[in-house]
Amino acid sequence: MNKGIEALKNVFHLEPVEYLTARQSPEYLSQNPKARAEDINRAFADPSIKAVIATIGGNDQIRILPYLDPKVISKNSKIFMGYSDCTNLHLFLWNLGIISYYGGAIMTKFAMGGGMQEYTIHSMQRALFDPPIGEIHAALEYNDADLDWSDKKNLSKQRPM
Repeated sequence: MNKGIEALKNVFHLEPVEYLTARQSPEYLSQNPKARAEDINRAFADPSIKAVIATIGGNDQIRILPYLDPKVISKNSKIFMGYSDCTNLHLFLWNLGIISYYGGAIMTKFAMGGGMQEYTIHSMQRALFDPPIGEIHAALEYNDADLDWSDKKNLSKQRPM
């Protein structure tokens, strides 16, 4: 996670704000969907926050939806980025008329071993700073290889393309 936060600072010159649940254990997050939703509500309510970027996907985000505050989120529309299980939040936002971007999670794109991919940097630059994003072009290369994050050597290893 630290590499992803550093990428936001160094690559995009942003000042990330971490909310309480960002570094909690999977067990805690599973047992506390309301706490996760409260962080999202706070992020949308905070006028100093310009974009909300998910830490990672997951497999139970649907459990936070009943705790989200549609009035707060609707009044404070901003960029949201996430992928995988964040699809539930994307659909929640879409139903409120808020456009979001599928992709760009902290752990999987910003904290990539070997550094962020140029395609990701370019896409994020367009989404965050040059709206509307316009036409999207396919990446010239990609990967679908997972590296075990618990092995510290993998944190600096570039995934095969």
